[in-house]
Amino acid sequence: MITGFGILAAGLAGCSISQTEEPPLQGPSELALAFTLQAIPDILTQDGASQSQIVVQARNAEGQPAPSVTFRADISVAGVLTDFGLLSARTLATGSDGRATLMYTAPAAPVSVSTPQQVAIQIRPLGTDFANSLPRAVSILLMPPGVIFPGGPTPVFTINGRTNPANLTPYVDVLFDASGSIAAPGTAIVSYAWDFGDGSTALGVNAVHQFGPGTYTVKLTVTDTNNVAISRQQRILVVPTGVGPIAEFVFFPTAPRVFEDISFDASPSKAETGRTLVTFEWDFGDGVNKTGKARVKSYDFAGTFLVTLTVTDDIGRKATKSQTLTVVP
Repeated sequence: MITGFGILAAGLAGCSISQTEEPPLQGPSELALAFTLQAIPDILTQDGASQSQIVVQARNAEGQPAPSVTFRADISVAGVLTDFGLLSARTLATGSDGRATLMYTAPAAPVSVSTPQQVAIQIRPLGTDFANSLPRAVSILLMPPGVIFPGGPTPVFTINGRTNPANLTPYVDVLFDASGSIAAPGTAIVSYAWDFGDGSTALGVNAVHQFGPGTYTVKLTVTDTNNVAISRQQRILVVPTGVGPIAEFVFFPTAPRVFEDISFDASPSKAETGRTLVTFEWDFGDGVNKTGKARVKSYDFAGTFLVTLTVTDDIGRKATKSQTLTVVP
């Protein structure tokens, strides 16, 4: 008689087990793509008009911004996908800075609603296998109209139209815009104060400022009608571009004699494209210094002199050029 155990043993003895390769991953991989979400603000009045900005920041395996990544956005309540409110887009793609944004508008509340409602904005990277994609979610609390909740204004500002700009150019106007700042329900923003991190400040929803080369932390502080002040900081990097000015000059005659007039001309000097040269400073090597693009000079005694020209452009960058000149008896 063959028992059940005997049948099982016979079956195991009659087959071989081979190692199978794991199937390749489909869709975006968590190891290759990481992204974070932020809702600004994360508390809204359920009035059919209040809005929150959803910011997606995607990075690749090296931690660098990941451009051209496509995402799907959905609304969920208690873990169930539903249209509770309105999204400005269902699909979105990251830009060159790895960021993508959309707006969520709160739904209108029925008259009978008196308790807060939490919704989640779910973001999922689009790929080739829905089961393997890893969604993220950010929560927003919806408060019934008339309910007072703690909080203050939400500062939001752009720099030259971007929330995360690339390196800025020195001594060029930079536009700061805080019009995207959000007041808490039932309040209004009454002041905008800027601190540019270089000792300069400004007031107003918009500001224009120039920076020298370096790294700065810009701070915006907004104050509402309840005298609640909230600040936000953004670090910026100002990097010189191009090669700067070039100093060059010619003189004639090239072998002058004592007391003979010599013409010095800095016309061959050049400024970088878009810039201009504003000063020309001469050191003639005999203790005499003069300014100007062209100068006439003579020497009272023979010898070899080192003539140096220094030029300065309209953003303060300098360049020098030196040549030796021999005056014969």
